[in-house]
Amino acid sequence: MSAWDFLTNHARVLYCITKEPGIRLREIAQCADITERTTHRIVDELCEAGYLTRHRVGARSFYEIHAEGSLRHQLFGGHQIGEILMVLLAPSPTAGDGRSAAPAGAASAPAPSRVDTPT
Repeated sequence: MSAWDFLTNHARVLYCITKEPGIRLREIAQCADITERTTHRIVDELCEAGYLTRHRVGARSFYEIHAEGSLRHQLFGGHQIGEILMVLLAPSPTAGDGRSAAPAGAASAPAPSRVDTPT
């Protein structure tokens, strides 16, 4: 039986870039556990779809994530990629003993500074 994961390679690439906008393709590949060739293709697709903008500074690329981009599947219409990234970048809601670290109804963690949210 093959292994699977809840997040796609595209989501993992966005996560890695959100954590470090100046990350190199080789480092994205290592972070997302995919090949460099696949990483290059995914970054190109995300740029083409408007989820990312690549900025060149000398020989380096820096990425800008457009968190207001809508999720593509019709089941999730109205939701934005920034919502997912904020959840993934927030501190884990569980303590080491498996109990919730925050009481029910507690305010959520503030949005990470690298993810642009629409105003």
